[in-house]
Amino acid sequence: MKIPAIYLQSFLKLPQTRGLNAGSLFFLFALLIISPLSANADRSTMAARQAEARAKLSAMNSAQQTYYLQNQVFTNSLQKLGVSQISPSDSYKYGVNSDSKDISDWSSAKAVYHFAMAMKPGFKNYVGGVFLVPKTWQGQTKIATQSILCESSKPDVMPAMPNYRDGTVRCGIGTTEVKLPIAK
Repeated sequence: MKIPAIYLQSFLKLPQTRGLNAGSLFFLFALLIISPLSANADRSTMAARQAEARAKLSAMNSAQQTYYLQNQVFTNSLQKLGVSQISPSDSYKYGVNSDSKDISDWSSAKAVYHFAMAMKPGFKNYVGGVFLVPKTWQGQTKIATQSILCESSKPDVMPAMPNYRDGTVRCGIGTTEVKLPIAK
């Protein structure tokens, strides 16, 4: 850690007879020990908030898949998804959108997107997607859902939406797929 020169200069100008007193020692302690701990706490808090955003989007993706299986349509209602407890925080705001041309009628939607947009600088943004995809099972092709969770490659950048092309669900440009650990 670099100590600002002005602080070092003030210590060098102490009278020779006084030396370092208790106040000076505490100041040095605070400068050398507490400052790096505070920076680590900020990074730790940021990591925790980002992990929370990823977990919430994963829950939204899963709830959307379940909702589709039960109703054969997607929804933009967090209440209907059963995740109404997912609400804006001081770190992230959450949203849902679809590829439907008519925002009031999601019956034609083939994909739905869930967003976690950072409210603080330096945080990464996230987008989840649930897509209707054809799956062949025992010789029959059925429509199934497939989800993906993507993280912006850089903080403070709006993530590109994931897409389904050539039989594969992929993250958009400038984002990377997030693989969440499976709970045991």
